[in-house]
Amino acid sequence: MTWDEHAHYSPDGRKIAWMSSKDLRFEIKPFDLQTDFWIMNRDGSDKNRLTRFHAPKHPHYLARTFAVAADFDWSPDGSQMMGLVITNRPDTRKRGSGIIVLIDPVY
Repeated sequence: MTWDEHAHYSPDGRKIAWMSSKDLRFEIKPFDLQTDFWIMNRDGSDKNRLTRFHAPKHPHYLARTFAVAADFDWSPDGSQMMGLVITNRPDTRKRGSGIIVLIDPVY
């Protein structure tokens, strides 16, 4: 199973970015999810992972057991995205809190 959510068109309408659990851990019971931000052409072609929050040795690596790329927004010119990465599990007192990341989508 793959969890895909929060899709947004780029300001020029040529690209779609979203969060996905593709190739990452996703379990329903107990709930355990990892996601990254992805981008593709508006026709669904050329899908590319923008972030790698769960890949040790990668500059994006967060070294957290729970890191979920959540919602984001594009800059007006489409040159950057700002997103929320939730780093606290839903069953904790700090649920839903996390860090803000700046992403330079290369396309």
